[in-house]
Amino acid sequence: MKKSILLLPLLILVSFWLPAQNAGKIIYEQRINLHKRLGEENAQMKAMLPEWQEWKTQLVFKDQASLYQNYEDEETDGSINASSGGMRIQLQRPESITYHDLQGKKRIQQEEFMQKRYLITEEIPKSSWKITGEQREILGYNCQQAVLQEETAEGEETREVVAWFTPEIPLAAGPGAYGQLPGLILVIDIDSGTSTIEAKSVDLTAKVSDKDIEAPSKGKEMTREEFRQEQEKIMQEMNHGGGRGMRIRF
Repeated sequence: MKKSILLLPLLILVSFWLPAQNAGKIIYEQRINLHKRLGEENAQMKAMLPEWQEWKTQLVFKDQASLYQNYEDEETDGSINASSGGMRIQLQRPESITYHDLQGKKRIQQEEFMQKRYLITEEIPKSSWKITGEQREILGYNCQQAVLQEETAEGEETREVVAWFTPEIPLAAGPGAYGQLPGLILVIDIDSGTSTIEAKSVDLTAKVSDKDIEAPSKGKEMTREEFRQEQEKIMQEMNHGGGRGMRIRF
């Protein structure tokens, strides 16, 4: 009985020091190296475009659900327009919304491609992350490194993805489709800096309502493979159309 009385104040203090982190908001900056993506064979296009395209995104979470999308309260939307020698380029940031039901292991993504919306529902696939043991501090959080080899969207090759996650926010979520780690992902580095997503602020006191994390519902429903085939079909139609304009999405 005496031991129980002595332990009670300690348990109360531990509960006070470590409040439940069941909701929050993270603002990320996403950057894509356009010149590296285009390669040496597209010298004319590289001369027309800035090296980097960048914009902000936002992840909100509550309990075991998260929603990731573009952050609208900013001056720039990441769009780039350029023309030279009869060639016109219109480059827009991806309009993608990703919802994760971590408890039900379900993912719903709303994708926009060539001004058409698509809705993809699938189980959250298992990711073969390898935790390396490397550590660093990001925004005051102790983070660990994990590495993943993933297929590109076309499925023709693989690329390396490096994630920095913090067990101090024990949520298996992150930007875009990334997650499945024992902590929230604060930084993603794809293909040695070709594309990065880095947290710029973390707010664990934000009020997040159920409406803030509603799953997307607009668009033509299809599987992931059907969406890939649809993209290929549209691009082939554009290439055979004979137009001199070009629209690029990364």
